Amino acid sequence: MSAGDWTQFNPWRAPGTAPVTDPCGMAGGGQKKGDPGNGGVAPPGHTLGELGSTLKPLTAGPANWTPGSVVEVAWAIDANHGGGYQYRLCPKGTSLTEECFTNTPLAFVGSSQTIRFENGTRVQIPATYVTEGTFPAGSSWARNPIPACGDTDEGGGQHTACTFPRFPPPLGGSKWGPDSYSLWGFGAGGCESGLSGTSCSSTEEDQRTLKFEIVDEVQIPSDLPEGEYILGFRWDCEQTPQVWATCADVSVSSSGPVPTPPSPAPPASAKYKCQGIPYVSGQCVEDPTGYYSASVCASACGGSHLLQQVVV
Repeated sequence: MSAGDWTQFNPWRAPGTAPVTDPCGMAGGGQKKGDPGNGGVAPPGHTLGELGSTLKPLTAGPANWTPGSVVEVAWAIDANHGGGYQYRLCPKGTSLTEECFTNTPLAFVGSSQTIRFENGTRVQIPATYVTEGTFPAGSSWARNPIPACGDTDEGGGQHTACTFPRFPPPLGGSKWGPDSYSLWGFGAGGCESGLSGTSCSSTEEDQRTLKFEIVDEVQIPSDLPEGEYILGFRWDCEQTPQVWATCADVSVSSSGPVPTPPSPAPPASAKYKCQGIPYVSGQCVEDPTGYYSASVCASACGGSHLLQQVVV
């Protein structure tokens, strides 16, 4: 609690206790219209201040879960503010309050998380789940496993260089850029704050984008009454005084199919990767999964703008 303890008043220091305007989020956050930085701009098609709890269900319909089953849940990061998160349920048709959601927090299962990349690749990483010092007491929260930029307290939101991770990335490889498979960085949000001097080219924004989802398994209580529910996701940040939240519709029924995690896709007969080493964000990087395309291969790293077919 020294003067240099700049996260002391941020939500992740006491997970689940920071007050929120709406447990399903609010368009534009708590700032005034047009404010630069985090908030002040609603997502396309929505108005500033619109509450997530008032949104209509998706046309695809709710997910179907079975009491006692283990199900997959996932989220992705646009602006990495560290901290951790929790999934919880509130019966549909009741008042969607924070109190309702805290009545049914969902426990995380196992000791690992899955990173699901944009190209379908899946890889497991160690998880850090905490139950001490959380609210509700003893409820399970997951640490955000993706380290933000270590060279700025803002995490990278002001378009900083992002030269090293705040803690060791789960797959190692801190020599990579913030847009790579080493799983660290701030994300495309560093280009989107609206602050002076933070704009990026479309190429740089794509390079900064964190192209993966963080997948967890959670336990549905075996004694959960059947019915329609709202799934709540709450992310308590560490680097900023923010809580991010969203909700989804789920149906809980013992007669429905028991969801099982999808099996990894079979490997293709061939894949393509850069010849040599790709040159990304001003540095040479490894590309073990063949993710990068010809457009980011560069002779500066001893490669070329050609793709090499690799039989697997």
